[in-house]
Amino acid sequence: MHIAMIYDAVYPFVIGGAEKRHHAVARDLCREHRVSIYGYRYWTDDRRGCIPGCEYVALGTPLDLYGSGGRRRCVEAVVFAVRLFFSLLRAREDLWDLVNFPFFSVPVARLVSVLRGRVLIVTWHEFWGDYWYEYLGWRGIIGKMVERFALKCSPRIVVSSEHTRRRLCAAGYDGARITVVPCGLAFDEIAAVAPAPEGTDLVYVGRLAPHKRVDLLLEALKLLRDAGREVTLSVVGEGPERDRLEKRAADLGIREHVTFTGALHPDAAVYARLKASRVFVSGSEREGFGIAAIEAWACGIPTIVTSAPGNATAELVDCDCKGRVVIPTAPAIALACGELLDTTSELTSNTLVSMAARFDWPLIAARLRQVYADALEAAHGASLPGREGKSPAVAPAVRRVDRFNQERREDGLDAQHDERPPEDPVPRRRDRERLRPAGKNGHGDRRAN
Repeated sequence: MHIAMIYDAVYPFVIGGAEKRHHAVARDLCREHRVSIYGYRYWTDDRRGCIPGCEYVALGTPLDLYGSGGRRRCVEAVVFAVRLFFSLLRAREDLWDLVNFPFFSVPVARLVSVLRGRVLIVTWHEFWGDYWYEYLGWRGIIGKMVERFALKCSPRIVVSSEHTRRRLCAAGYDGARITVVPCGLAFDEIAAVAPAPEGTDLVYVGRLAPHKRVDLLLEALKLLRDAGREVTLSVVGEGPERDRLEKRAADLGIREHVTFTGALHPDAAVYARLKASRVFVSGSEREGFGIAAIEAWACGIPTIVTSAPGNATAELVDCDCKGRVVIPTAPAIALACGELLDTTSELTSNTLVSMAARFDWPLIAARLRQVYADALEAAHGASLPGREGKSPAVAPAVRRVDRFNQERREDGLDAQHDERPPEDPVPRRRDRERLRPAGKNGHGDRRAN
């Protein structure tokens, strides 16, 4: 298979759950298949941070994703959709996996997929529905209409949680065309990290945005300390709310007990901070999955999340061992923090680590690989390498993969990550990223191809 994974933001240049999922899945899939990553050109010519063996398709110079208020910019979404249209007209992948957000790119990809006979899967991490009115006020009606149109333009859907699947079905989408594939984590990488030298009792990891409600955590910490508990908190992440949150902590008189670390790099630094803490806590009102929560389990600490209607993470915490689900108020969060700080044991930590193992990225990538194979077979009446019934519609792609796998076996390259199948024999003009010598400034040519 030749798979395209499409999103405007590219990990590790932009940090987020959807970005991390794309990166991790692509890293595993490129061991056996060709993978192209579409997005704004955040990388430089030395491709530092890129996945060896993956092809990166530049969709122009990056635009600011968020406005001053922490909301996604509509202009960026439109520009990305236009650039994607022209790029997909020249694309040669067998299957496109597109993140639903920003929504304008979905009808564009659907149109081109029909014109060019490509298989399209749209990954929906969230469905907002009436939340648009809270997000944009009266203009939310426009966002809601665009989201509904994007849903109608999604021929097949992958979601990361049952929560999102139910919301899509409630919006009228056919549940038979939805497959649930959760997000994951780098289990072995996390296991190899040692705790940071200094830690805190509570820790939050995520973007500092209004809907994350980090202010509730500060207020909960204030209540705990007023009750005589010497509790401390780490806030790991960046975002438009940071200045306001630091000021809020000072106003509450707890600034010296809160550590704002900013964004930590690499990921191992985040895992070390989690392992040096005792409880992960989040006041978020809206999550499509909640990778930070399962990463906390892999680090041996329980989680506290809220029961807000848009928070899919609450469904992950399905037993007391994993943590607590509370109403989104400071007193409720403070009470749960006190309980877990008093009851968490080494046995609990070991159990959490075992539970997290089932979210290992290779397992998630294998499930997605099957989804892709089934979609190609359903669309073209053909199977992938090793099966019967290969139709002319996908025979060239199948032959390329067969030849690639045979060559890898002969050369003993099965364990290599930086090999990929040979190019198509037909010459093609594509907007592909090419390695060029660095420019005079040492950073290379940052223009879009």
